[in-house]
Amino acid sequence: MFTVQIRDFEHWRTTARELLQRDTCPSLIQWEVEHQQGLFGDMAESHFAADVVYQQVYVSAQFLSLIEQAACYRDDAKWSVFYRLAYRIAFQEKELLNDMTDPDVARLYTMCKRVSRDKHKMKAFVRFKKMGDGSRHGENHLSDDAAVSIGNQCVAEHLVPEGLAPESLAPEDLIIEQYVAWFEPTHLIVESLATFFTQRFSNMHFAILTPDCCMYWNTKEVCFGEGVQKPDKVHDKLEELWCEYYANIFNPARVKLKAM
Repeated sequence: MFTVQIRDFEHWRTTARELLQRDTCPSLIQWEVEHQQGLFGDMAESHFAADVVYQQVYVSAQFLSLIEQAACYRDDAKWSVFYRLAYRIAFQEKELLNDMTDPDVARLYTMCKRVSRDKHKMKAFVRFKKMGDGSRHGENHLSDDAAVSIGNQCVAEHLVPEGLAPESLAPEDLIIEQYVAWFEPTHLIVESLATFFTQRFSNMHFAILTPDCCMYWNTKEVCFGEGVQKPDKVHDKLEELWCEYYANIFNPARVKLKAM
């Protein structure tokens, strides 16, 4: 048995292709996340030096789509499940994905369903809060309390477009508003939702902070940083205004308990 360490889905895909071309049995591989210490020693490079048995190995596009979704699932054992399925589909059972009673297939669909549910929650419940009243490019507008609450991440450094100087910008571009949101996803979905949030809030400078990683968007480019601990509550004037409005219009006599 030998150990193969994986960084992400694309790394797994490249590695799995090389292993399948050499007809490597799933039982011979110990899959681990790259930062972990191998239990059996890293012998993957010497194994890759073995003769290629198949120049091309085929799996369905449906399978690749499913495992790309399931790759966000928070369980390191997923990589071995993916390879076991890929091996069986490539060499043994072409229509394996149709067998919903198969344990590996059922597990794959369960992972996909839970990741999809988590993505839906993040899209629905991420709530941005305005940080300060705006500032000039290059200036940190965050209050001391807010900066401390965000931890070691300097949001301003990520949100201000690199290389831009105030004198090079038009007057209307000098003042920027920055927004921060905190979310605790169940699975590793932040990077996979980058396109959704940058397209939906394309004209906002924002940061989405999570325990796993943080996403920053400055209307030009998106970048990712290390995760942070949950910040202290950030006061938002808009939220205070909404709460005051709701408190004035709310009528408990109109609440339909059966509909709640």
